[in-house]
Formats: sequence, structure tokens, C-alpha cells
Amino acid sequence: MKKIYRRVRRMWNYQGEDIEEAGPSVPAQLIGFDVTPEVGDILDVAKADEAEQVDTRAKEMEQTGAQTDLSESSDEDKNTLNLYVKADVLGSLEALIGSLDEIEHEEVAIKIAGKGLGNITVDDVNKAEAGDAALIGFQVEPTYSAEQLIADKDLKVECDEVIYDITEWVEDNLEELLEAETVTEKLGNMKVLAVFSKESKAMTIGGRIEAGKVVPKAKVKVKRDGEIIGKGKVDNLKKGQQDVEQVKAGSECGLRFKGKTEIEEGDVLEFYQTKTVEKSLDIE
Repeated sequence: MKKIYRRVRRMWNYQGEDIEEAGPSVPAQLIGFDVTPEVGDILDVAKADEAEQVDTRAKEMEQTGAQTDLSESSDEDKNTLNLYVKADVLGSLEALIGSLDEIEHEEVAIKIAGKGLGNITVDDVNKAEAGDAALIGFQVEPTYSAEQLIADKDLKVECDEVIYDITEWVEDNLEELLEAETVTEKLGNMKVLAVFSKESKAMTIGGRIEAGKVVPKAKVKVKRDGEIIGKGKVDNLKKGQQDVEQVKAGSECGLRFKGKTEIEEGDVLEFYQTKTVEKSLDIE
């Protein structure tokens, strides 16, 4: 464990009065540290002469500016939400980052591009923009100059007094990074009874719907002897001489098949549709 040696320059009690010493369980404020102690650090005056000198600039970077990757090394292929986090005090910052650390998903991840204490400044805005990061403020607000700069930039900013509201905002933005899923919906199948005409990359055929239904623009798999021999789509659908929106099982119909496959009598056409479904961020 690293130790930092510094001399206490001034100390005062909870009433703001200067004091020379503070005994057990006595709250006190003191100045003299170049680096802000972290929550949980121990101030051991009895062994101060044994403390090691450390790189205070490196310590400051560790506390307020160093990049923190909340994802595992195996998360490199995930879509990542970069965050630049500011809080009022170190304890608040640690609590917020701890809550963000609990947000895990197999497809998206969070990376802390920067962190610090105090209100959001112009420098914070510029750093967040450079790191393609959203700005998060916990119990802090942008300064007037920073607020003016934010208004001119395409930058996401969220400031709140409650950690839950911030994590909820982060989850909503993570959800936007999820890639939509393509879902296949089976519609039905038809046995080809007749081939009426052939064109270049198109055929007009007739048949009976044996299961489900067929609709215009449906995608088609052409099967012969149980094997898929080609694909295409329904360009037009008729029942008798009328264009129709669907034909259900048990009925005969005619359709214009658009595709390279040459269909024969006895072939089976399987109809299906594909649609894009937006994913939701399901985090327990």
C-alpha cells in the first residue's frame, strides 16, 4: 500500500474554530495535502516518518482523470458508451461509478473516459467531446460558460441528484446502442398445380394453399423433393381475376413469382416474412 507524507498546515473543528489537535471520534477539517485522500484512507500520524513519497500528479490522474474501463477485456467487440463523470465529492464519485459498474450486458458496455470533482467546466466539455463521451454530473451542474458551450455542441449531458435516475438514463442510452434483430415469421406453404407463363426472372403460377396463408410481397423458398432449390418473392397475388391481400389454407390462387428459379408443377412454395425488431436492455 502506497503512503503519502504531508504536513498538516491548518486544522479546525466543526464550528470552524482553529484547533491544535483532534482526539478519537472528534470531527476535524484539515489542509496540507496536495492530493485529496480517498474515502477509506487512513491518516496515521504516528508513522508519518516512515511514509513513502509518491508521484502526486499520477495520484491525481488516478483519482480524477484516468480512463476507467468498466468492461472486461473480452468486451472489445461490444458497442461502448463512453462517459465523462463529474461529482461533488469523492464519495459521490465512487458511489456513482460503483453503480455504473453493476450495469452489465452481453452486447454493450460502459467505459469511463474521464472523471473528476466539482461542477462541469468548459475543459470538461471539450474533453468529453474529444473522447466522444456523454457528460454525467452527479450533484453538480455545468458552469455558465460550460452551459453556453454545451448548447453549441452535439453532446449528451445528464445531471441529477439521484444515482438511480442517472443509471436509468445510462441504460436508456445503452439500449440505443443495441443492434436491431432480424426475425423470420413463417406464413404458410403452397403446392404448385400449374405454371401459366414464364418471363425473364419471373413466372405466373397457380396452386393450393396447404397451410397458413400467403400475402403479396411475401418472401418465398422453392422446395423440390424436400430440398430448397431457390428463393424469390410474391410480386402479385390473385384469387380468380381479382387482386387480393391474402389467401388462406384450403383455397387456390394464382401468383406472380419473382426470382431466378424455374418452378415446376409439384414444387412446394414456403412463404415467410422478415422484420426488424428493436431490442430492449434487459438488466436484472
